[in-house]
Formats: sequence, structure tokens, C-alpha cells
Amino acid sequence: MNLNKKIAKTMVFALGLGAVSFLGNYGARVEAAPSDPKFDNKTGFFTASGTNFWAVAKPVKDVKKANVIDSGNYVIKPADVEAYSAGVNLTALGEGKELYIAYGENNTVGADGKYTGWKVQKIGAASKKFSVYYNGSEHGKMSKAAAASDLGGDAGYLAAEASEGKNTKEIDLATNAEKVFVKAGDGNWATFKDFFGGGAAPDKDKVNARLKALIQRGASLTFRYAADANTWVKEAKLKITAQPKAPKVGVDVQKEEVTSLKKGMQYQVVEKSGNDEPAVGNTWKEVPENKKSLAFSKTDSAIVNTKNYTLFVRNKADKKKVASKIAKIRLIGTADLANAAAIANKPDGVLVADKVDIALVRKFDITKGATITNKSTEDYEVYVDGRENANLPEKAKWTVLKGKKTPEAKDVVLKLKYSKELGKANSYGDSKFKVLIRKAGKKLQNGEATLASAAKPVEVTLGKIAQEGDLTTIAGGNTTAVSKTEVTASYTKGEEKEITFNYKITSYQKFDKKPKLEAVKGGNITVKVDNFVEGSDGSATAIVTVKIGKKATTEETQQIKLSAEGADVISPTIKFTPAS
Repeated sequence: MNLNKKIAKTMVFALGLGAVSFLGNYGARVEAAPSDPKFDNKTGFFTASGTNFWAVAKPVKDVKKANVIDSGNYVIKPADVEAYSAGVNLTALGEGKELYIAYGENNTVGADGKYTGWKVQKIGAASKKFSVYYNGSEHGKMSKAAAASDLGGDAGYLAAEASEGKNTKEIDLATNAEKVFVKAGDGNWATFKDFFGGGAAPDKDKVNARLKALIQRGASLTFRYAADANTWVKEAKLKITAQPKAPKVGVDVQKEEVTSLKKGMQYQVVEKSGNDEPAVGNTWKEVPENKKSLAFSKTDSAIVNTKNYTLFVRNKADKKKVASKIAKIRLIGTADLANAAAIANKPDGVLVADKVDIALVRKFDITKGATITNKSTEDYEVYVDGRENANLPEKAKWTVLKGKKTPEAKDVVLKLKYSKELGKANSYGDSKFKVLIRKAGKKLQNGEATLASAAKPVEVTLGKIAQEGDLTTIAGGNTTAVSKTEVTASYTKGEEKEITFNYKITSYQKFDKKPKLEAVKGGNITVKVDNFVEGSDGSATAIVTVKIGKKATTEETQQIKLSAEGADVISPTIKFTPAS
């Protein structure tokens, strides 16, 4: 070695000693072997015991290269060596990148060109990809495959995946609960175990309970994951949307069906016995496709009109969102109506005792219509079409018979029409028919509806009463004999004469029209009848006046015809006898 080379080497050594002295002034010098390396992958801070210097190392294959650390095949540049003081912030070197951090007690290079007593800690690169998924249903979709180890329940499911080299695999959140960190908004970091498990091992129930709280208003979460303690973490953002609102549904207590249904809804009908919550487990039923309504009889529970139920409806969960909040409607049962006796060939009768009656408008004429009268303050519904059917025909509608607003108010009347053609709503005919009647339900209000009672059929045959007509003499009536078939009076030819007698209805019902009277034979007499006068015994009497003209002959009898609504027709013959 020539003199110049010796001088150069000495100068480098001297400069090296000067650098050690200068760098060492940054912190208290440690006299111990380097050990206990720790990397905080959340903050990027590296610490080690027994350390005075550190540098970024580079792995090499050729161990003969200068400045190689004796603990392995790594090389560092002397110019990169820096003093160590309480730790090193590695984020400035490239957050997330793979790093090799060399650390040691002395900044000296041995004769063999190696840093003696130094060690190297590998800091693994963060995963290229880390994602957390919130799915509405179990085994929801991730980037390429469905989740297999997701955690949660009816409040949704969490799943995660990360890349390892060129491969992406699912991260089991239960087994990696202390490698995954979570914070909500700007809050503090916590392990997945603490955040979702409350310090215990997280399982589906614990995660579901925490998600139930988060979906009430929605939440923004940040997750971090590192495969081990000496690997950079990778962050993932996750927005958990608030649980969708409960669907708007209704019930039609008259049609006995759930209404306003849409595709994707689910329902439960639970008999209420103190509990007012959906049944636990997989008991939700799908609303049939393309159905906007669902009959009570077609639900999963056979609804009995006398019992109480709660109807629950929600929009079902899918891969993207959790099931909606639950709409709840209470259904209140109604007691059955008492059986009513058949009404057999009478003009009136009872459908509901002391409350609802049926009657002919004119008891002496079945063709004049009938009425169903509600005398109560309760609402009823009826169906009648003149047929003897025991059930409500398909697509037929109940007719509401409203109750009176006050007990003193006027009765509420439904008019029925007489018809020869059976099957028309609110009509009847000559034959036996059934009236279907039930107590009306109450419409949905404040989440509660009252069921209508079960329909009760009442067998009805409406029959008119007989109004018997009769003829009787009256004082001064100028008749010698009167019967239903014959009225006899004396008559002198060529003289005008007037005779009178009574036309009596035994069981009188008020007429819409005046009685009809006409001469059947002969044109020489005229007939008129006065208004009926009602008697105290339920009868009514009208005076019939017959005027006999001059041209009437005693050789011919004259016949008249007397009739009134619903009464027997009387056609007496006016018989003349010569005057004495």
C-alpha cells in the first residue's frame, strides 16, 4: 500500500470517528446489545432496546460487499446511518412499503467491512388491497367470491378480504380480531375484538348486537389490517347506511286483506298473547310475487275473527342492504254474532236482536221493496242478492250499514229492491234467500284495526200479510142486502138513485195510492170511494157511493170492481129489484 492510500484510509477512519461522536450527541448513548425491536403498524413508529444508531438496510446476495451487517446479508450506506433517540418514525420513508431497518449499538465498521453487533428488522409491506364489506344477507358478495366467515345476523354481516401477493383471500374476522383495528368517525382506534366483541371473542351474536346500534343512524367506519405486528397496516373505509324505514302497508278489514304490498316484502302474523314482537328464527314469509294485496285467509296463520293478532311487514334483506325496520299492525278480534232464527214467510223479522231488522216496505205487497234497518250505534255489514248462497260470492262487496251517531238519532235504513232476476246485490225475490250479516270492523288507525266478526247467514222468506176486504151496509145506504158478491138495491125505472155501503179492510196497512174502483159492465152507473178511515182495531173503512142513472134498467145487473194495494179484489154485482 503506497503512502497516499494509507493517508486516505486514515482520513476516512478519522472522519468516521468524528461522525460517531457527532451523531452520538443526539441522545443518551446506550451501552447494551440491541434487542426487542417493536413496530407500531398503526403509527409507523419503530423502537428497539440497546440501540444508538439506525439505518435503512438493503438485502444483498453477495456477502463480500462492503458495509454488510454481520447478522445477515444486508448492506447499509455509512452516509445513511443516523442517531437513534427514543424511536424512529418510518412513515416518512414510504408508508406501506417493505422496509429493512438496521439498528445497532456502535457506528463502527470492522476490518472485514461489516457493522458488528447490528440487527435488521423487516417491516412487511401493507397488503395491496384490503376491503371490508357490509352485506344485508349472510355469505354476501366480496370482490370475487361470496363470504364464508362473515359475522352478523339480522342487522347485517361484516366480511373482509386482503391481498397476499397476487392472491386475494378472505380475512376471518373472528380469528384475526386482534389484527384488525376499527374506529368510528374520528374516534379512537380499537381492536375488532374490543369494538365488536366488547373485549371478548367476537361471534355472530356480538357483532350483530353492535351492528344493530350502528344501523339506527348509520355510521362511517375505518378499518386497519396487518398480517402480523411487523407489517404495515392497510386502511379500508366502510359506510354503514341507516336501516331502511319500515314499509307503508295497510289492512282492509272489509275485504279482509293486507294491502299496499310490493315485491320484496316479507311478513309474519303472530297471535298476540302478551308478546308483541316478531317470532324468532326463520319465520318470515315471502309476499307472493306480483301481489299487491294478500287475503287474511292466505297468510301463514289462519286468522280467526275472534282472536287478536299482530301483523309484521318488512322489506327483506338483500346482498346490499339489511332488512328494513318493521311495520306493525295490531288486529283486534270481534266476538261472533248470536245465531238468528229463520224468518219464514213473514213481512218482517230480526237479523240481530235489538239491533238490526228486515221488513217489507208494504207488508201487503212483496214487490214494493224491503228495508234492513240498523237501530243501534254499531256499524254492520250485509250482503244479500236474493239467492240462497251461504257464502259471500267471489268479488262481491259488503254493504256498510252505519250505526246511528247517537241512540236518539234516526235509524239507518238500507233499501232492498224486489227483482225477478236473482244475483243482483241488495235485491230479493219471491223465494227463500240468505242475508249475510256481520259486525263491521274498524279501519286502521294509530297502528290498530278491528276485525269484522265472522259472517252469519240468516235464512229469510219474505211473505206479505193478507188484507181482507169486505162489504157492509151502512144506515141510510139504500141497500137491501150487501155481501162480497152482491149488492141489492130497489130501483124505479127512469129515476136516478144513489146507494152507499162500506168497503172495509180488516188488517189495514197504509196505501200509497187510493183504492181503484171501476164499473165492469154497464155504462149507466158511476162509482166513487172516500178515503179510508182507520179504526181502533187496526181496520180501515171507506164509503162506496154508487150512482144509478135514469137509463139503467132493472133487467140488467151492473158489476163494479173494488181493489186496493195488497187487499183482496172484490167484484160485487149490483142487483136491482123493482121498487115497491
